[in-house]
Amino acid sequence: FGAVVGYSKTGKVENNRLTISGDASIADVFGGETETGSVSGNQVTILAGSVGSAKGGYAGFGGMVTGNTLKIEGGTIGSAIGGGSGTNGSTSVTATDNTLEITGGTITGTITSTIIAAGGWAGGYDAAGTAARNRVKLSNGTVQGDLSGGVILKAGTAEANTVDLISGTVGGNVYGGCSWWGSDNGSALNNTVNLYGITVGGTIY
Repeated sequence: FGAVVGYSKTGKVENNRLTISGDASIADVFGGETETGSVSGNQVTILAGSVGSAKGGYAGFGGMVTGNTLKIEGGTIGSAIGGGSGTNGSTSVTATDNTLEITGGTITGTITSTIIAAGGWAGGYDAAGTAARNRVKLSNGTVQGDLSGGVILKAGTAEANTVDLISGTVGGNVYGGCSWWGSDNGSALNNTVNLYGITVGGTIY
């Protein structure tokens, strides 16, 4: 089963909180979710348990996703996004100022290809996206695949996103910001990776 704390199809979803602990086993977790509205200021904290995918905030069909947080302190998580927006149509998608904080636990699965953890995600197969000023902070724990501060799938811009790597392990690549399908004219501009002391199995971009 899944867990959604705050939901509105077209309205505002703001400032909801969800904490997961103990031996909980949940397929999908959203601090706040909308289809075409706005999602802001929501937070999910995972202390323990098993979660298939976790998002601090999510808009499924082109809504605005801003200022949401996903904190992972323990447990096993398939994929992790601070705030994500996606669409099946041509509506542009936006994810800004979202945060993924990892201080423990293991992230194991895939979001797209090998990226399994991101601060902000603006992804639509037929839409331009903007992922800006999102942040990932890894100070313990393990990310078994790739990690990115901000991600767009096709046309659009991943800009001014930040990844702080303090301690822990990343099994794959690290991207400050990523335009996953560069052939669709996406841009990655002015993104930052701060490397303090960590094991990275792949390449830092």
